[in-house]
Amino acid sequence: MKYTAEQSEVITGIVGNIISGQVTRSTAKSLSEIFGKIMQDRQSRSINSSDISISQSTQLDYAIPASKIASLSSGEFVGMVADNPEEKIALKMFHSEIQNDHEAIAKEEKLYKPIPIVKMVSAEEIRDNYESIKAQVADLLKAESGGSEAKQDKNASGNARKNVLKGKKSSKKVLLKIPRVSAIPFLLKEATSKGSY
Repeated sequence: MKYTAEQSEVITGIVGNIISGQVTRSTAKSLSEIFGKIMQDRQSRSINSSDISISQSTQLDYAIPASKIASLSSGEFVGMVADNPEEKIALKMFHSEIQNDHEAIAKEEKLYKPIPIVKMVSAEEIRDNYESIKAQVADLLKAESGGSEAKQDKNASGNARKNVLKGKKSSKKVLLKIPRVSAIPFLLKEATSKGSY
């Protein structure tokens, strides 16, 4: 399913936990705005012929700038976590790095065994199974719609008989709502052509 820009903004705006790796452009900018601004210390130094002056100040700036998000390395993440009333989290925003022991991981991967094949299934068997399920669904719909159809026919014939006996001509048409069983195989055929069975 594809989302429009407005729908994606709504979805990203209602989540409490945000974890992101390296992203660029508008995504990095929007994440930086979500993380917000904090007071940051600034230091400036000026050097002239007679002395050196250092000045310090505080400035409100983005906690995690978009440039920082766009230049994250592999294994680095930025994000913000949600808390609950019973467990408050003082520092919700984070910029961290996953440190892996690559040698240990390589040794572990060498010990991996291939997943055993339980049973070989051919394309013909899959197709036969699909056709069987499709036939069962059609039979189920036909059986369920048959009982309601007979009941509606009985009620309609009974009302028409009453109107004839009373000498009144009914001007109303009796409409029977019969499920279209033939539409089910068509839908299943469409699903099969898209590879969703």
